[in-house]
Amino acid sequence: MKFLISLLILGIGLHAEQNLTSSSLTQKQLKEQMDREAKYAVEQRFEMGAEYDLKSREISPETLEHIKAIEVDDMNMDDVYD
Repeated sequence: MKFLISLLILGIGLHAEQNLTSSSLTQKQLKEQMDREAKYAVEQRFEMGAEYDLKSREISPETLEHIKAIEVDDMNMDDVYD
């Protein structure tokens, strides 16, 4: 009888330890997923460009008028591949 009780107590203790281990694994996986989500949020914010002011990099149409167009004399490139 004592053997059965001690076996029952040992089994309960092992089951409780397994639940704690499972719980700690779940917490670890949850933390890893939260870290991945935080990284994704940063990348998404970068891709959307919500935090960037690109107005300083715009080119005014008046500036483009002063650039000379490059005129091509001959576009026939048939002799290049011969």
